[in-house]
Amino acid sequence: MRGARRSRWQMQEGRLRFIAASRAVVVVWTSLAHYKVCQIVFSRRDGSVFVTFPHFTSGPRGS
Repeated sequence: MRGARRSRWQMQEGRLRFIAASRAVVVVWTSLAHYKVCQIVFSRRDGSVFVTFPHFTSGPRGS
């Protein structure tokens, strides 16, 4: 077995606990609102890590 499964996504290998997900969204919380900042995608094929910003839109341009 590659790692002991603690729940659907949590895994443990020895004393190391980690989340086994192929994608994660970074969220920043403030007292007024929350913002999705970026998305991190992990590749199982070659171990690459990709960071994308799909939640940002270009707003109207100011003067």
